[in-house]
Amino acid sequence: MVHKKTMVNMSLATPFLLILFLFACSSEESTSEPLETAQAEIEKNEEVVEETTEEVIEEEENEGYPFPPKAEIVSSFSEAEIKTSDDYDNLVAQTLRQDNMTPRIFLGDEEVVAAESFFIYRYDLSNQEEIWRMQDGIHDLAEAQIIDGTLYSYNTKGVIATDLDSGKVVRDYPFELGHEPRPHYFDDYLLLYNHEELTAFDFHTGEELWTNSLPSAIDTAIIESDQGFIYENDLILYILDKDTGEVLFEHDRPYTLSDSKSLNHYPIVHEDSIFVADYALVDRVTILKELDAKTGELRNEASFDASHSGMREPMKTDTGILMPTDIEQSGELAFLNFDLEEQWRIDHDGFVLERYLYLDGKIYLVAAKGEIPAVGDYHLFVIDSESGEIEEAIELGNGFKNKQLYTNNGKVYVYLNGDADTRTFIYDHEGNTYRPFAE
Repeated sequence: MVHKKTMVNMSLATPFLLILFLFACSSEESTSEPLETAQAEIEKNEEVVEETTEEVIEEEENEGYPFPPKAEIVSSFSEAEIKTSDDYDNLVAQTLRQDNMTPRIFLGDEEVVAAESFFIYRYDLSNQEEIWRMQDGIHDLAEAQIIDGTLYSYNTKGVIATDLDSGKVVRDYPFELGHEPRPHYFDDYLLLYNHEELTAFDFHTGEELWTNSLPSAIDTAIIESDQGFIYENDLILYILDKDTGEVLFEHDRPYTLSDSKSLNHYPIVHEDSIFVADYALVDRVTILKELDAKTGELRNEASFDASHSGMREPMKTDTGILMPTDIEQSGELAFLNFDLEEQWRIDHDGFVLERYLYLDGKIYLVAAKGEIPAVGDYHLFVIDSESGEIEEAIELGNGFKNKQLYTNNGKVYVYLNGDADTRTFIYDHEGNTYRPFAE
């Protein structure tokens, strides 16, 4: 690249050297103005050559990657008005504290379901008394779900379904514990993944349907589509038959953006397409790909700047896909429609992305102010998914515990545990944080 640039400079400069020589031979009175004009022309042409060379370098560096036209930056984290929970009415935002328990799941603002050693219990925060307590093995509520008034959690025996009103176990999904299991909940199925083995249960009855050893570990969430169950590891995308668990087809891929604790239902399924993100390590480029859900064939793709120390998954919304780009302590969020055309961008310079999720037209994103590795000064940003407008920027403080950002019944929960102060921040854009957690 340097040799090419030098040759171009010399070829453009030669005629002007001749002009300088001729002017130098003229009278002293007429020399000053032509010399200044000639020098200005030389500088102007050198600037053109420099800009052209930079474009050539950029084109060669990005050669082979389909970069779509960048959308306009519509907002910036650093320019957003930062508020605290004290700036809001309790109906919109509030912080709940509980000194001696882990507040995994709040039921409205008065009660909490918590786990302690071999027990799981429901606790009244106002009266400081237990409503019920159930002992049935070591419980973990990290992956718990509340569905139709029933709490689904796992312990040393598998997943159990507990009636929230009575504390009685109404159904269980037995499973031999090897490593920490990962439950995946669907309308008709409950899948348990454990040490490269996947077991499917009938969600409504608890009956085991099949168990299969997988060809590789699961590095993402498991996504249900009309074709089957979809997951990927670092090199291959798999689709499994719903009735048997057998591999229908697999699609070889480069290094992928995978997170086994994904909040964002990744890989992304939309109509008859699957969207996945490949990461080109050497070139630091992320390629978002649209694949045919039946065959795995490539339909479309778009590339973005990236950084090895800050890889993040894309996230689906109702109308498109959020794609973090160049995501260390500075970078941008790009929002694309399902044709992979950019609609808007947000600058998050000065903030490190942590977790994000989508709910009812809003993107909720937790970011830490500062540089990697940022460990405190967390903020919650509420973003309109259609326009990219930052509607709220709320300072949360320290202690974003276990990266827990979750939602239920229209409310967003951020679990914090810093400076010996365990708390959960609740935000509700509809203005009713007192609604029960599960209706």
